[in-house]
Amino acid sequence: MDISVIVPTLNEEKSIEVCLKSIKSQKTNKEYEIIVSDCESEDKTVEIARRYADNIVFSKKKSIAVARNTGAKSAKGKYLVFIDADTVMPENYLEKVFEKFEKDPDLVGFSSGFRFSRNDGKIKLIEKFTNSYLLFRDKIGMVTMPGFSTSVRKEVFDSLNGFKDVLLEDGEFSIRLRRTGKTRYFSDFYVITSS
Repeated sequence: MDISVIVPTLNEEKSIEVCLKSIKSQKTNKEYEIIVSDCESEDKTVEIARRYADNIVFSKKKSIAVARNTGAKSAKGKYLVFIDADTVMPENYLEKVFEKFEKDPDLVGFSSGFRFSRNDGKIKLIEKFTNSYLLFRDKIGMVTMPGFSTSVRKEVFDSLNGFKDVLLEDGEFSIRLRRTGKTRYFSDFYVITSS
């Protein structure tokens, strides 16, 4: 298995189908699986996920970090892609993920750019600023990977015992991941999120 896409969920019935459809319709010949890691949703999230996911796992704790880790434990892929339920990926996203890792054996993890699904002026300004900030951090070697678009080698993720169950778990994970090897922020491809 080349890639495992892990989607943590908690009452995501309004957004999960669009997210999973975007993953399911990837234009790639790479072998990938979709894992939904649910935190005891009380709506139709799991029912919808069953139509698209290869595997659904359950976390007893309502924590995005624990849900991501639970999904990663069942992952068979060489590369892990974490994407949030309110996020969609363009049809070539997984192909790009695979290419980035295969071209650079020293790369342990990265984040892609992002676009907000809303289009008003203030949101676009925040989007531009945040992408510029992430690119700046990449240039100075201090990459921060937002949880809604984090890709990491599974062996490295496992060696770090995944995300810690803390506030800003993605930032904390980024710091630990940087200590293991090369991390990057790539602005040449992106996800679309409402985060």
